[in-house]
Amino acid sequence: MTEQQYFDRIHAIRRHISGGNLELAERLLDEIYAYKPTRLLWFVAKAELVLKKEQNPEAALGVLEGKYFFAEDYPGLRECMKLRSKAYKQWGRPDDAVREDYLYQKACGRSCARLEGEAVEALEAVAEDAEDGERLRALARALYRTSDMAAYFIVYMELVRRGLARREEHWVHKIANYGYLEEKLTARDPGTFVLVMDDCLDRSLEILGHLLHCLGHQVFLLSPPLAFETEGRVDLRETVPVSMEQMERYPDMCVIPPVVLTEEGEPYGDNRDYIIDHICREESSRDQAVILCSGCLLEDLYTREGLRGRMGRLSPYEADFTEEKVHFAWAGSYLSYISDLYGYDVRADIDREPEVEFSIVIPARNSAATLRYTLQTCLDQRYQGSYEIVVSDNSVDESHEVYDLCRELDDPRIRYVKTPRSLQLTKSFEFGYLQTRGRFVFSLGSDDGLLPWALDAVKVTLDHCPDEEILLWDRGFYAWPGFNGGQQNMFAIPRAYQRGQLNARMVDTKVLLDQVAQNPSNIYLLPLLYINSGFRRSYLKTLLQKTGKLLDGGSQDIQTGIINCCIHKQILTIAYPVTIAGMSTSSMGYLVNRPSEDEENREEIQVRNRLFKLDNAGRYIPGARERLVFLGVDGGILYFTLARAVEEGLLQEEAADRICDWKAAVRQTVESTSLRFDTFDLILHTFRFMAQKLSSGHSAWFEEHLRHILEPKYLVKQEEIVKSYQEGRSVTGGEVLDASKFHVATISDAVALFAERTAL
Repeated sequence: MTEQQYFDRIHAIRRHISGGNLELAERLLDEIYAYKPTRLLWFVAKAELVLKKEQNPEAALGVLEGKYFFAEDYPGLRECMKLRSKAYKQWGRPDDAVREDYLYQKACGRSCARLEGEAVEALEAVAEDAEDGERLRALARALYRTSDMAAYFIVYMELVRRGLARREEHWVHKIANYGYLEEKLTARDPGTFVLVMDDCLDRSLEILGHLLHCLGHQVFLLSPPLAFETEGRVDLRETVPVSMEQMERYPDMCVIPPVVLTEEGEPYGDNRDYIIDHICREESSRDQAVILCSGCLLEDLYTREGLRGRMGRLSPYEADFTEEKVHFAWAGSYLSYISDLYGYDVRADIDREPEVEFSIVIPARNSAATLRYTLQTCLDQRYQGSYEIVVSDNSVDESHEVYDLCRELDDPRIRYVKTPRSLQLTKSFEFGYLQTRGRFVFSLGSDDGLLPWALDAVKVTLDHCPDEEILLWDRGFYAWPGFNGGQQNMFAIPRAYQRGQLNARMVDTKVLLDQVAQNPSNIYLLPLLYINSGFRRSYLKTLLQKTGKLLDGGSQDIQTGIINCCIHKQILTIAYPVTIAGMSTSSMGYLVNRPSEDEENREEIQVRNRLFKLDNAGRYIPGARERLVFLGVDGGILYFTLARAVEEGLLQEEAADRICDWKAAVRQTVESTSLRFDTFDLILHTFRFMAQKLSSGHSAWFEEHLRHILEPKYLVKQEEIVKSYQEGRSVTGGEVLDASKFHVATISDAVALFAERTAL
């Protein structure tokens, strides 16, 4: 079947749906679902069927959720957005219908002058009389219809404050980090907001600044920079006092004029980043502010010297055309930012003196079934010194299973803590680290295992190397029954070992990065501070000093490994096993990358969706460079984390490209992503769009090497599970086994088998 024939068949099915022949349409849709990848147009037909059959617009919209993007027009997008608009009209939400059409028209590069003109008129009307409630309502509506969501949200919250609107749960509240924005807007204590004008935004920021003042906050408005010619280069930091001296104080805000410096007529920098830093340090109570500006300017400010490690984007990227609208970020002290997330001042935790030798951190999320066996491996240590096991419960749906398990085991070494909200995985680890009381800290997943001699081996090494903050070690591997089909029951010992022979040595981080450059799967050899390495608790301060942050990124492990290699020349390692990485069907990484298989996995999909429900604060938002690839398989994760290091100023762009270039990352991501993924069409078209943005050379490469993947392929469902690994000895003296042949069914069984096979 050709691509055109595939589309023709779906259009025929859509005609059956519109004609009311729903049973035939449903059968034909099921038949063509076997052709992969599943294209956006198939989901449009499925949504049309749901709408026609069930008369449920919400369910129809749910079919399309997460299956499309509107950065540019591509096959199926017009039909998708048209159906979404229709569904919203049937749902009685006409403004949403208008917004959907607006987004599609902008994605196609078309003018939306009428709607955007209405927004400008509404802004001017509020500027004339900001106390007029009807004008404020009209502004909120105009901003909503033109997808200016952060601006709309601020206006909406002011309407709620005035009693002109009710606070109701709406999809806008579910946009990433809008929960954090709402908390800042409604906080009792006045916050600091810094609004930064540019060519995209001016008048709207003045209005928003006034409304923020009405909400009780301190507001600073940075006007467009004034140009000054200099003889030779001037340090931009020296210009901050000049700008601050020119600050004009108004009843509702302070207006500060930044400067842009030129030499022989050519600009070489402006001082807006240093002004924002100064406001945070000197004008706010907690070295903290919320930044409001265009997405374009936000991406620029984030990478500047004056805000390195002191700013993070919070509003998500939708499309290039929405980057001209209002977006928001945190700025100032990272500790102030996460103190807001966790509900207490974390500085005391950073400065806490150790009380025990070791802290084993286990973030858990509705995973009591596997956690039981992980905890058993932690309790069965030969080590006779002091240690604690911090179980950080990040469970959802008011689950008490993890808490009940800790109570049942009733061991003083287990310390149960509950996260203050449903946290993204990275923040869950960060919160767990802050709760620790040990001199040395490391973390396990709730399906991993700790070998019996682990703490003894680490203690000996640390005593001999008291100045090293990070320790890297070997880890085994075990795939729980049911994990990833043919990989289940895989058990691996990395190499041959002799009891007590730790072989401690320093390894150059350049060597580790070179290994990654040769093979992206070697990222798991980096000091991840998870499963294969740990750190002295003092390292939290080192991270803050060198990066400005703790765990702030798209992954809790790979990104940390890259950062550790960026800020250290050498890492202490031992060629000795300490942990076993376990992978089960409750592993969060497994659930992220698991393809949906129509009706068969519906229950599993529902479980996955429930587990990924997060409170709407502390969500990580990728920067412009990171957005060039999907965070997922090894190549994508590697490029993503390297991009973050470049944006943070920790790694030179040339060094990052030497380790992993865009084409290699994209090729591996595509080749490693199952065609059965319902999001495959979305992923590939996103990469195609990014290739066009990078250069014509990248676009031509994409068309030559990857475009053919969209040709429909009939995939027969594989009933028989085929083993994906080969048993036997490795050249390093390790071995791979089928653990089920040794009656292994849990991670504690796997630990016992490892101890038996190695005699350590």
